Amino acid sequence: MYAVVTNSLTKIYNTVPTSVKAKVRGMKEQGPGLWVKNAFKLTSRNTRRVVAVDALSFSVELGEIFAIVGPNGAGKTSLIKMLSGLLYPTSGNAKVLGFDLVKDHEKIKDKIAYVSTSGWMGLEWQLTVYENLLFYADLLRIPRRKAKPAILQTMKELGMNAYAHKTIPQLSAGMRQMLTIARGIIAKRPIIYLDEPTTSLDPFARKRMWEYLLKRRKEQTVIFSSHDPHEIEEYADRIMILKNGKALIVSKPQVLLKEFITEQIYQAELSNVNLSDLKERINVIDALSLSDKNVKIRFSLSSGNLNDLLTFLISRHVVIHNITKSNAQISDVYTRFINDE
Repeated sequence: MYAVVTNSLTKIYNTVPTSVKAKVRGMKEQGPGLWVKNAFKLTSRNTRRVVAVDALSFSVELGEIFAIVGPNGAGKTSLIKMLSGLLYPTSGNAKVLGFDLVKDHEKIKDKIAYVSTSGWMGLEWQLTVYENLLFYADLLRIPRRKAKPAILQTMKELGMNAYAHKTIPQLSAGMRQMLTIARGIIAKRPIIYLDEPTTSLDPFARKRMWEYLLKRRKEQTVIFSSHDPHEIEEYADRIMILKNGKALIVSKPQVLLKEFITEQIYQAELSNVNLSDLKERINVIDALSLSDKNVKIRFSLSSGNLNDLLTFLISRHVVIHNITKSNAQISDVYTRFINDE
């Protein structure tokens, strides 16, 4: 049995342009109009259809770590909320652990845990970290005799003991996010959805979280979204790249790197260089200014070989501090897919 199977899953929102909202209520336009002080009735004449998730069909195996990747607005959060039973699809359907997404959405909620980047806003701010976890365990109807040792073990493995007795206002953003993750973990559900879970986490906290999940991968399927290419490449069994609600590809990280990055990639630190002079010779992947004169770049060759490029740089009096081969990364594949589309 699969953890998740979707069939042409689609979510369409009806929205009102900011200008219409301002006209209806005489309000000043602010941003994209996501926040409106006064509610008003939507009319078909003024609404605009936004396809957040567009006929997605894919499957996730039991025990798999499945990554959903895409730019902002690609549909990642809408997809995860639908699979969690928090949103109804506009059309299509899915099965989560064999349960129908529409007919059995309440049963699905008992089988999944959902962690979002804004989940810390739902914490009880008067309670300590430990008390928050105990309170949440009570809501899940976990007996205290089981909840207390589970909470203590989870906090230990996630490195939370140092702030276990602090209240929420005393916590940093990273600590609050780790508490939100711990709250999802103690439920011990067969599927856990993590919507950009490591936002605000330092590298050590991020590593502890993944070590915890990897230990339990036989017991739990992990479906997560992320913008961190290193995290995706290191931990995901498979990746789905989304853009405008559509799946561009679903595959293993190693397969993507082998099939779609065929050219050699280099990394160099240069000074006294104008990158625009090199545009016909190299394809710049990343460029970072180290100072007014120094730049660090990752690139592939668009013409000639490396010796030709070195000869050209020397003729232009470019100072070459170092130049080495660089391994292809998932971010290179991601950038290529998004740009090609």
